[in-house]
Amino acid sequence: MSRPSFTQPVGSTVKFTIPPDWFITISAISRKTYQQGIFVQTNAFDASVLFHSVKGSSGPMPDAANGKTTFPVEPRDHPVTLDVAVYFNEGASNVKARDFMKPQYASSKLDVQFSAKPEFASANIPDYVTYFVFVEDTPDSAQVAGSGQFDDSVLTIHVVKINPNPIPPPPPPDVIKPYNPVLDLPRPSTFENYLKQYDVHFLIDDSGSMADENRWVEARNALDGIANVVIDKGFDANGIDLSFLNSDALFRFRDEVRDITDKGKVAAAMTKVGPNGNTPTGTRVSQILNAHMDRLDAVKGQQAYAEIKPLDLIVITDGVPNDPPQFELTDVLVKLGRRIKNDKHHPNSLGVQFVQIGSDPAAAVNLPKLVQADTGHIVDTVPYAGPGTISPDKLERILLGGLHPNIRAQQIP
Repeated sequence: MSRPSFTQPVGSTVKFTIPPDWFITISAISRKTYQQGIFVQTNAFDASVLFHSVKGSSGPMPDAANGKTTFPVEPRDHPVTLDVAVYFNEGASNVKARDFMKPQYASSKLDVQFSAKPEFASANIPDYVTYFVFVEDTPDSAQVAGSGQFDDSVLTIHVVKINPNPIPPPPPPDVIKPYNPVLDLPRPSTFENYLKQYDVHFLIDDSGSMADENRWVEARNALDGIANVVIDKGFDANGIDLSFLNSDALFRFRDEVRDITDKGKVAAAMTKVGPNGNTPTGTRVSQILNAHMDRLDAVKGQQAYAEIKPLDLIVITDGVPNDPPQFELTDVLVKLGRRIKNDKHHPNSLGVQFVQIGSDPAAAVNLPKLVQADTGHIVDTVPYAGPGTISPDKLERILLGGLHPNIRAQQIP
């Protein structure tokens, strides 16, 4: 799903479904002086709220648990459901809040209206929807002629999209199903959610030229900094791998990075490898991406297929590849794009970003050409911006700034 939605009300109940990365604020207003209650149950850590008014009062309804008049739900990396049920009591005395939510106190019916961001509004304005749930407590059979309808209390649900990334278009209808639903969602806007939803493989150029211009040290410090962010904030690092063009060393975060005592392990691993050798970029890229495709092929049509995260391959390199002809980089990427399409995989199953480090003019010319090749739009490049610009913050921005291949296809003629 891409936008908030709701089911048609049934009696005193209605259900809302809010996509990932939307912030929710809920409040309620009583318009009568008898006892009223509006209960909202969420699937976000099973949190709930009972807005409750007592006899003789009206206006903003406080939470029966803490007295607050608003109930926020933080953005999640999964859809949030809001199950609403409404109650009232016109008896002589108040009913205890915990005893209030029973069928005999259910309101009669609900009417849902909403206001959304106008289509003509600037793209700089976050997307939003405000729902108004108007409550009618009295059954139709007990209505007084000429009295108002849906004027007893109002629940307001305001939702704001915090993820500015675009919604990808639908995949071709014949793609293999079930696939990971993340593939149809906007790219995550926070590093924490990104690591939950994606696997990321850093492929580091360890050729001899990486010793020039302090490139190796710059790459090492940036990657070690990313590891420290993951450790300090307790993020899920199970899907992060680090490997090299020449060395067979493979650094898996899930095996090596667990707590603060593991700080510096990435730097130590890279220091142990060191820059030495050629630039077999096509060979390594082929191995990594085809291994991911093999994983998908092995479980096609099974539930396990839908549990495989999309892969982002981040290649940090300073020069032009010098692979043997059978692993020429452009050809490797074209074949990968063709394999995704011919095997009916979702077009957003993987992506590759080539990050140039160093001022090699040949790399500056040749790497951007990869974007123009017929790869199914799986490739993007990040040009070199000068010494010291490959930093932990820059790598995080690169990861969060990636585009879905099917969105890139819309932007590139």
